[in-house]
Amino acid sequence: MRAPLADQGEGRLLQRVPQVAVMGALPVLRAATDPNVQGGEYYGPRGFQQSKGHPKALSSSPQSYDVTLQRRLWALSEELTDIGFR
Repeated sequence: MRAPLADQGEGRLLQRVPQVAVMGALPVLRAATDPNVQGGEYYGPRGFQQSKGHPKALSSSPQSYDVTLQRRLWALSEELTDIGFR
């Protein structure tokens, strides 16, 4: 009989996973439902290196404000999904 997963190497690895899916969904849910959220705000986990925890307003990466990158991402998304959004 194998030892419980938490006692094995896989268990130690799983303990390092930043957070469970339910917690990972909270920033999106807050951004979508909190009436105090302003357009352009970015929400993510408040914990160490924003890897886990309850959501809070954060600064987005400089790349997220690059209009050229935004347009490339939009075009690539249309190409990969074969759906136009114009």
